[in-house]
Amino acid sequence: MDKKIITFDLETIADKSVIPIIDSILPIKPNGTLKNLIKIKADIEKKEKERLKMLGVNPMTAMICCFGWHDGKKSNHIMLADESKKAEKELVSLAWDVLSKFDHFVTKNGNEFDIPVLKMRSLINRVRPAVQIATKKYTIQNHTDIQAVINNWKPYQKGTLEAYSQLFLGKSVKENLSGDMVQDTWDMELFEDIGNYCEGDCEATFQIFELLTQFYL
Repeated sequence: MDKKIITFDLETIADKSVIPIIDSILPIKPNGTLKNLIKIKADIEKKEKERLKMLGVNPMTAMICCFGWHDGKKSNHIMLADESKKAEKELVSLAWDVLSKFDHFVTKNGNEFDIPVLKMRSLINRVRPAVQIATKKYTIQNHTDIQAVINNWKPYQKGTLEAYSQLFLGKSVKENLSGDMVQDTWDMELFEDIGNYCEGDCEATFQIFELLTQFYL
């Protein structure tokens, strides 16, 4: 029986509900070499700004705003209705419902980002995963992380999907949006732009996976 294969991708924003307890989740310490109180204060303020920017990429503080997928024929996505826990719980539940219908899962950097985020947000929202997606290094079970395969599981050799797409597929997937722009795009309420961007990434990931199966897998 042929495996049912799906590529999926998550887009995330800051979970602003964690801000009151952010010091316990992502603590900040000033540079130990600083002695001047003014410089210490400036260092802390700088790190606080950097921490706020990082909320959208840490699994404990990043709310999923879009779940996209491609099944080899068409792409689709589910968008977060609002920034409430109820809305994210519904999105996570729907994401697992989609994933439960497939046998093999394909991601770009899923080992390091998408799967840890999906599992953590499932835990926070009390949504039991419908399937177990393998993330074990140096082996492919029911999950292929194309970035891990291309880089032979070396985490320091990253590579963007845009680079992979241009190199292997001869096309761009940017469409005036990139991952570091998702928060601002969400704040501007350009939700369909995020959805279309996510779908484009899923389709490109699927096409690269198909290419890899002929040479690597």
